[in-house]
Amino acid sequence: MKKTLFFVVMAGALFLAGCAKEKGSIYGTLTYNNGKPAGEKEVSLTNDPNSSRIIAATTTSSIGYYEFNDLNSGEYTIIPPMTQLPTNGLISTDSLRFTLYGVKVEGGKSVKCDIVIFFSEYD
Repeated sequence: MKKTLFFVVMAGALFLAGCAKEKGSIYGTLTYNNGKPAGEKEVSLTNDPNSSRIIAATTTSSIGYYEFNDLNSGEYTIIPPMTQLPTNGLISTDSLRFTLYGVKVEGGKSVKCDIVIFFSEYD
C-alpha cells in the first residue's frame, strides 16, 4: 500500500512540474541609423498597448544591447527612449517618440528585436 501511494505522489509532482509555464525574453540592440550604438539609453516595456503602465525598464549597455527576461507568453510593446533630433550640429528641442507594437513572446522562447533610431539633419 505504501509503494502505491508513493508512486501516485511522485507522478503528481512530475505532472505539476511539466505544467509550469516557461518564461520568455525579448532582447536586441538599439542603434542610430549611422550605425553607432545608442548606449546608456532607457528602453521600456508594457504588455498593454492602450496603457502607459510600464512593466519593465532597462538601460542599454555601451554597445546598445538591452534585454527583458522572465516574460510570460503574450504580446508586448517596446518603448525606446525619446530621441533628440540634431539640427545643424546642435540638438533641437524637438523630440521623437516611437514604439514597437505586437512583439510576441511564446512559451519560453527568446525574441530578438533590433531597433534603429532614424534621424536626418536639417539644413
